[in-house]
Amino acid sequence: MAMRPSHGAIATETFTQRQESFRMGDLVVYLAAFVAPFLFALLAWRTKRAYDARAGRRRWPLLIVGNACTFLFFLSLAFFIAENYYRFWYDQTETFAIARTTYRWGQRHYQLNNLGVRDNVDYFPTKQDQRQRIIFLGDSFTAGYGVPDVEDRFLNRLRRAHGNQWEVQFLGENGSDLGAHLLRAQKAVLMSYDADLFVLVHCPNDINDILPEWHAMHAHIHRHAKDRDFFVEHSYAANTFYFRWIAARDPAVTPYFDVVRDAYFGPAWERQQQRLASLAATCRTRGARFAVVLFPFLHDLDDPKSAEIQERMVLFWQSLGVPVLDLLPLLQAHKDETLVVNRYDAHPNERAHELAAEAIGKFLESVLNGP
Repeated sequence: MAMRPSHGAIATETFTQRQESFRMGDLVVYLAAFVAPFLFALLAWRTKRAYDARAGRRRWPLLIVGNACTFLFFLSLAFFIAENYYRFWYDQTETFAIARTTYRWGQRHYQLNNLGVRDNVDYFPTKQDQRQRIIFLGDSFTAGYGVPDVEDRFLNRLRRAHGNQWEVQFLGENGSDLGAHLLRAQKAVLMSYDADLFVLVHCPNDINDILPEWHAMHAHIHRHAKDRDFFVEHSYAANTFYFRWIAARDPAVTPYFDVVRDAYFGPAWERQQQRLASLAATCRTRGARFAVVLFPFLHDLDDPKSAEIQERMVLFWQSLGVPVLDLLPLLQAHKDETLVVNRYDAHPNERAHELAAEAIGKFLESVLNGP
């Protein structure tokens, strides 16, 4: 799914540009998975016949071999079923976007527009009508990572609800951090890109690009992705379970959320405030307004440290006179509902996007209609 020529290439490379295509090793692994149950069933049957033909104490080695073959038959059959499921039917994402099933999900559900952004409409630097143009700067939460139908994410819901008043655009991609948001805003200004309102959709991990711990973690994750063996590379089931194990058990990866949260209580937060102020100033350069929407981490909405981060962000933006919407109270009120994509991916699902769209729509009306 290649990126079409863009107006200044504001968008960044997307994970869907890696083609999840057939490989000869895939056929080898799949054929082996197909043959193995038949082979072990045959060996178990032959061992059973030999066992029945013998008498006395000489039978016990055959009993062990037969039981082992029977066990391997059921194990290989279970693996073959799992391989078929993950190879052909499974259609979900995982947090770090490195499993083969995730790349395939992207190819199935990501449509890129003329700027290489996930959307089903094209963008142009100059406004085509008199509607107010709202440009969202964001990452995978805004892109709708994990949400198959792009129309179900909050941005497209806003477009449907307010299409007569607003032209809604999105400049961002999965994995974008504050440095990427600032770069896109600067490019938009240099291109004289028309905008009435820039909206930063902030997630706590927007601070990642200035955290040495995250860079080390990121390199560690992708070493796993590059150094996997033949079986993990070409078996969809093994590949899926391998990366789930890394996310859940690898000591270099599991502290991810703690690393991000702790950053807001150390020196990185001082630097982040300077960059946030710079982003607001850049977006206002050509007379556009600027506002902020704060998404919390959704996997633990009751975490007190996350609540403190959201409060710090609100107070910071208020000190600069920037309108800010914190979605944490809204999402906490619906925490008994399922708000994440799946158990292996804590991005917002369709319900979370629906809730966010309604709140963001009301918020933006107050911003655009205010003084």
